Amino acid sequence: MTFTISKTLVVMTLGAAMLTACGGGGSPVQSPAIEYVADSGIPAAAEKDVTEVISFSKAQIATTSDASDPVLLANAMLAVSDTTEPLDI
Repeated sequence: MTFTISKTLVVMTLGAAMLTACGGGGSPVQSPAIEYVADSGIPAAAEKDVTEVISFSKAQIATTSDASDPVLLANAMLAVSDTTEPLDI
């Protein structure tokens, strides 16, 4: 019984030490700040690039629920293109 408890304690201690060692060093990765169109929830990049509009739409579909607040469009002018092939949402 004592051997099993000691063995378990050693394994848990080594596991904790390994997890602690993995988390140290290096600087945290910071994502760039997203600029939004004034008075809206639309990223400014969606006014310049059709693929950004599609990416934004996909993100909204993936995270939207019946309880989420609607996204304000305000004065956002979403990018359009007559030459870009249609993309799936």
